[in-house]
Amino acid sequence: MDLFENKKEIIYFFLIAGLIFALSVGLKYYNFTKIKAKPYLSSQATLLASEQKLSKNGKVYYSNIFATPEFRIYSYAKAKLEKGAYSIKIPTKKLYFKSYLKGMFFSAVFDIKAISTTPTLRQKLVNLVYLQHQSPKAGELYSALFFATPLSKELRSEITNWGIAHLLAISGFHLGLLFAIFYFLLKRPYSYFQQRFFPHRNRDIDLSLFILALGAFYLWILDFTPSFFRSYLMSVFGFILLVRGIKIFAFGTLLLCVVFALCSSPSLIFSIGFYFSCLGVFFILVYIRHFGEYSDFKSKVKMLAHALCFEFFVFSAMNIPVFYFFPQASIFQLSVIVLSYAFVVFYPLSIALHLFGFGGLMDSYLLDFLAYATKGGEIFIPTWLFVLFNLSLIFAVRYKYCAVFVALSGAFIYFWGLFI
Repeated sequence: MDLFENKKEIIYFFLIAGLIFALSVGLKYYNFTKIKAKPYLSSQATLLASEQKLSKNGKVYYSNIFATPEFRIYSYAKAKLEKGAYSIKIPTKKLYFKSYLKGMFFSAVFDIKAISTTPTLRQKLVNLVYLQHQSPKAGELYSALFFATPLSKELRSEITNWGIAHLLAISGFHLGLLFAIFYFLLKRPYSYFQQRFFPHRNRDIDLSLFILALGAFYLWILDFTPSFFRSYLMSVFGFILLVRGIKIFAFGTLLLCVVFALCSSPSLIFSIGFYFSCLGVFFILVYIRHFGEYSDFKSKVKMLAHALCFEFFVFSAMNIPVFYFFPQASIFQLSVIVLSYAFVVFYPLSIALHLFGFGGLMDSYLLDFLAYATKGGEIFIPTWLFVLFNLSLIFAVRYKYCAVFVALSGAFIYFWGLFI
């Protein structure tokens, strides 16, 4: 069955969604007015990163990222701060509602005092990861991979050179792998008890519900990271639609998840990570719509061809928005077509090694690999082209030639920017 039976249901859905969105924004504005009523806001915060930088005059300063229960604050300081918990004060005079709604903004921070707090579960897990690595850089990499912690400028640059930022940003790819891992581990034990005590139960539904519950717990640990939040919502909606016999691989399903996510968290409107996450799923659906033939699964040669073409299609189609926000380009980014499949082995292996206390086993090879890629240049995308790209997505859904043109345009810009 289709998601909506008629246009009236679509209208009702968007009216209700618009009302919920307005209420969510209104609640945010109410909280904002309470903050603005005071000259400064006192809050407890966790220092996520303190990175050294140089001013135009050659003076050293530090860029700090503080995380409070409500938002993240970017600020500058003359002295380096160690990661930990702090009591801080923020002036509210120059705090605007748009910045507050984003959930992250730049602000002066003063009266900074280190405080002693009980580490959260996430902080304890991050520390356990770091303890397994002699290199802080490796600990930082795995901490970002497992718990979405910030990256230093150096590591961020190396990851961009390889074009694997999407592999490190926890999203639907990771959720799918985690789902497969848990299903594989639980399938036999559950079947054993099912056959003896509750044969009337549906194994796939019960295991899916249990794994989704674990996913919700992981989402809470990650503090509702936007990309993973979207992925989790899609998996929950997909499960509900599947058991009700409604079509899953449809653009309406993606739209439903996006609208629901924005209604529950309006700040996602300003999240680049959320935008990329949704866009990646969109192009997966576009490829399935225009090139996915069930008969091709009967041929190993065609399946292999699809595996390569699919990765190249998504890689190329994503180039324009990626370079619009992150101009750094490298020929090594093309290797992501193969690295995406290698990650299917690397990700569960790295989890297993950390669970058994051998997380640092691959550090030297991994760090050498990351440092091997070099920056090739920068590709700047004008705003008019970025806007045109987003408008063309509407036509890419219906017209195959438009989808191909979007992908080829991205590939052309990539190779032209590097070699011409």
